[in-house]
Amino acid sequence: MVNAYGLHQDPTMFSHPDTFDPNHYFGKTALASEYANVADYNARDHYGYGVGRRLCPGIHLAERALFITTSKILWAFDIGPGRDDSGNLVEPDISSETGYQDGVVLGPEPFKSEIRPRSTKRVETIMREFSAAEKNIFPKYQVPKQ
Repeated sequence: MVNAYGLHQDPTMFSHPDTFDPNHYFGKTALASEYANVADYNARDHYGYGVGRRLCPGIHLAERALFITTSKILWAFDIGPGRDDSGNLVEPDISSETGYQDGVVLGPEPFKSEIRPRSTKRVETIMREFSAAEKNIFPKYQVPKQ
């Protein structure tokens, strides 16, 4: 198994790896598969899809699906930290020691968030598209009841 966490903590790649900073990837405009196929590991932007013979065979599909999904979510919703009972913002715990559940595949501990539609027009679009999908797409993939 590749120690992706350790690679992403390398201070020569990321000067402050525990800080959310999109500038970590400044100048990295190619797809992940293009960086994954270079011989110089320092040219990689991340190791989320593995390395060498252990490189994810679905890297192309995964990256495009993530881009489309993330784009649609950001188009539709304002996303921010949740609030406590007094109405104060509660920032999620992003500490690598306390903010994540243990396991082979890490996931965040439960955290509060606030997700609101950006406008009523966008809600209408979402509901119209969902209704069309229920009618035209979902039935093609439903398992018949026995």
